[in-house]
Amino acid sequence: MCACSAAFPRNGHDSRQILEALITQPHILEDFERDLRRKEHFSLEEKFALLQGMYELAAKLGHFRRERALEGIEDDIQLALRLNSIVSKSTD
Repeated sequence: MCACSAAFPRNGHDSRQILEALITQPHILEDFERDLRRKEHFSLEEKFALLQGMYELAAKLGHFRRERALEGIEDDIQLALRLNSIVSKSTD
């Protein structure tokens, strides 16, 4: 049993409590990730389902807000342009 499931049985804890504990006690998440990498082998579909679930949880917790939708987009575009130029130079 991994540290995460031992610390947080399903009943009695909501998502916000679990998230707060993972933030304040990062070793729990690190143990969970280490155990998961060692034991689990996910298919591509399973990986996308996991990503979708994490996205939905982040949206529920208010991480994605419309008023901040384009915040930092200029920096992202500049970074993408630089990375693409490096990749294209290395493949030439």
